[in-house]
Amino acid sequence: MPPKSFSKKKISIRLYDMVQAARFVTKAMDGIQYEQFVENGFLWRAVLRDMQVLGEAAYHMPVEVQKANPAIAWNKIIGLRHRLVHDYDGIDFKIIYETTLSSLPALAAELEAMLEKYKDQ
Repeated sequence: MPPKSFSKKKISIRLYDMVQAARFVTKAMDGIQYEQFVENGFLWRAVLRDMQVLGEAAYHMPVEVQKANPAIAWNKIIGLRHRLVHDYDGIDFKIIYETTLSSLPALAAELEAMLEKYKDQ
C-alpha cells in the first residue's frame, strides 16, 4: 500500500506527471500510422499507460484548479482514463490514435503553461 502522502501530491507534481505523459505519447506517436500503432503492442501499451496516468492525475487535481483552467478538458481526460481501466476490452484504438494526434500536442502545451503557473504549489 502506498504511503498516505501519495494521495496528497502537490499540484505541481501531478501537473509534471501529466506533462511527461503527454510529451511521451506525442513523441512516441510522431510519424506513426494507424496500422503501425495497432500492430505494435509495445507502443500501444505504453500509450494506453500514459493516457491512464494523464487521467489519474487529472482525477486527483483539486476542483478549484480544474475550474481555474477551463481550457483543459478535465472530464474527458478523466472519462478516458476510466474507460481504459474499466472497459479495457472495449477500447477503440482508432479513437485513441486520433486523440493522440489531434489533442495531445495542444494539451501538453496547456499543461506546461499550468506547470509554470503552479510551480510552487
